[in-house]
Amino acid sequence: MSVISVLETAVSVGLRRTPRLRAQILNTYQRIGYGTSLLKRRPRVDSTLDIRPLTHGPSHHYFGYYDKSPWNADGSLLLAHELESTDRAPAMGVMAKIGIIDAVTGKFSPVSETATWNLQQGSMLQWLPPTFDNTLIHNAFENGRYVSVLMSSNGDRLATFDQPIYCVAPDGKSALTLDFSRLHRLRPGYGYINLPDATKNDIGPKFSGISQLDLVSGQSQLLVSIDFLKNLIGSTSPETDHWVNHLEFNPSGDRFMFVLRWTDGARRLSRLIVCNADGGQPIIVADDGIVSHSAWKSDSEILSWSGQADTGIHYHVFDINSGESTTFAPSQLLRDGHPS
Repeated sequence: MSVISVLETAVSVGLRRTPRLRAQILNTYQRIGYGTSLLKRRPRVDSTLDIRPLTHGPSHHYFGYYDKSPWNADGSLLLAHELESTDRAPAMGVMAKIGIIDAVTGKFSPVSETATWNLQQGSMLQWLPPTFDNTLIHNAFENGRYVSVLMSSNGDRLATFDQPIYCVAPDGKSALTLDFSRLHRLRPGYGYINLPDATKNDIGPKFSGISQLDLVSGQSQLLVSIDFLKNLIGSTSPETDHWVNHLEFNPSGDRFMFVLRWTDGARRLSRLIVCNADGGQPIIVADDGIVSHSAWKSDSEILSWSGQADTGIHYHVFDINSGESTTFAPSQLLRDGHPS
């Protein structure tokens, strides 16, 4: 690991005690790095890939987070949001267009719009599995509540559900969701601003957490509450706000993972947890305080940038069945990234 990488990691970990200062320093560091890169001679890239911009201004186009794919099954279409500007946080009433991009022509064809979006994860826009072809789903704000909307690729509304979605099960029959207002309050940039957090005065609500939405019947139920998770083997700071984020099904859909987060003074701490699809049999996978970007490697393995007491901060592969973990490419993958 280079000296710069060591220093970056040490500073990043040290600043976890002051998340606001950490964010400000990170933003400044990134701007300096970008400015410096413009002064450097760009290296030649030899590639057999056809690398080209697909869309053009003046509007901005983006998809969302690394845990979902914008491509349809045959790679001919991509899902995207269209915004007039991406240099500011979402504001009340500002709409994002939902559309489909032709992978050949780059033409953006709008099919819907939404007032529930953020620059990190968009509106949870995604193709509906298992076909990933003619049907898409995204979150919206209608009649004073968060909802999810099922659309055909030609713009026909197929269904409206009374809950937003976070991730859809591989069979396309159900979805997981969470409290996006609580998420926005405790982790700005990932939730939605449209409604105030009804759990603001509750550090571990019993009626908020991870819920399941049946995409066939439209019924929903709470699977795991924040209160239950807060007391699972005990939190190091049981009297501070707890929240969940980064829900993802494994490839077969019989388990899902998520990150439980809370604060300890000025520090933000995390646990990586796996449950059965019905919310049962929770397993704490990583519990050393640092859990960042993760992805399922198989039905029983998770690749995660995380900290372990015996190996430090690296990508680790966690075997859910055996409880064992190993470092993954520790001398090559030196920084946190987005595993897909």
